[in-house]
Amino acid sequence: MEESRELRLRQAGRVIVLDPEDRVLLFRYDEGPPNGRHWCTPGGGLDDGEDYVAGARRELAEETGWTDVALGAEVYEWTRTMEFADAIVRQHERIFLARVETAGRGLGEVAAMHTSDGIAAWHWWTLAEMDATDEVIWPPGLADLVRGLIGTGQLRRRAARRRPPSAAAWAAPPPWSPCGQTVPVRPLLRAGDAGSYAALVGGWDACLVDLYDTLLSCDFSPNRRELPKLAGVTADAWSEAYAHFWATVQTGRVSKTEAFGQTLQALGAQPSADLVRALVDRDRELALASARLYDDAIPFLEWLRSAGLKIAIVSNCSEHTRPLLTKLGVIGLADAVILSCEVGAAKPSAEIYLRALDRLGVAATAAVFVDDQASYCAGAAELGITAVQIVRGEPDGNVSAAGTAVVRSLTEVETMLWPAEGFKARPEGEDRLRGLTKEVLSCLGR
Repeated sequence: MEESRELRLRQAGRVIVLDPEDRVLLFRYDEGPPNGRHWCTPGGGLDDGEDYVAGARRELAEETGWTDVALGAEVYEWTRTMEFADAIVRQHERIFLARVETAGRGLGEVAAMHTSDGIAAWHWWTLAEMDATDEVIWPPGLADLVRGLIGTGQLRRRAARRRPPSAAAWAAPPPWSPCGQTVPVRPLLRAGDAGSYAALVGGWDACLVDLYDTLLSCDFSPNRRELPKLAGVTADAWSEAYAHFWATVQTGRVSKTEAFGQTLQALGAQPSADLVRALVDRDRELALASARLYDDAIPFLEWLRSAGLKIAIVSNCSEHTRPLLTKLGVIGLADAVILSCEVGAAKPSAEIYLRALDRLGVAATAAVFVDDQASYCAGAAELGITAVQIVRGEPDGNVSAAGTAVVRSLTEVETMLWPAEGFKARPEGEDRLRGLTKEVLSCLGR
């Protein structure tokens, strides 16, 4: 697997184009292996000096002949290994949303361009057609992605109720701003400083939230039992072999299909296409079946939205996770979904936190990060993000990072961000408020 680290990174911008009937425009490419025959959204590689937005807009115009389509929000990103110009590359794609007003809109004078670019056909696909087809569609899970966008609000902008920042929050530019602009910064309060608890909460602009064991639980023990049986190997042998490939799966360097094929090879089994497909399908089915949101997850995300805080879900995971989020109705509650398999970096690497801050347009010092892993909290804290470790079950013995608050539920995180007046009315009362205030201010005094 070391060779994959040397692959050239190619950047590409793409567009999910929907018509008024929510059909999706896709182009077909009839290529040899490894890409093979596949359908994908309009788009392609960036030119030198071009950003993702400009590249996606240019590619859309070149491939459709349309120059009147406005580019909407970025809704997805992923990294895949593919062949381009007779070389294997890692292509990182950022995908934007667009709508056309005419159902099944025809293309402009692009026949010559399609021939030179290898586009063999085009079609407006219904979501049902995508569900039923055996054709390969990139990105995987596109129909579910579009359903999530339609059903959970990404296709309509919500009016967030933002608290006006305090004067102190605007007092100075942040030490690092991902968008190159001045943004409000939470005043840094230290133990012993004068000031109320309400002053502490007034400056937060964003919350970065982990997924597994923070927002939801997922029992992977059926996967560890059933996949080895399906492969005809022992559970211990499967776990040991697959563990060698997990790091590359969660950073998107290989897909589950590739990793399962390599696992079978490592175990001396024949990785037939049918067997690998069955393993991938069963792995996804079991994960979807066992995933359960914690009771406080949706109320917490909804509270963050109502308070005007931006939300990013930040998870180390495989490509099965975005369909899971869509199924659970979580995607529409977040302003950004940063998955390690899509951005090519995993916690506690600084890159994944910085990507989340960049997507939200906030500084590290204006953000809170909630995760169940002490090392991931430490990674966030090193960037100046205030970290909160959630321990839902029995403590695992790992020592929390210095300056990290520890809570037992997302409700406790909410109380940390509530103004004092609001919390006094809650059942925990003023004694709990004083305890939390002392703990938080102590943690921030690192």
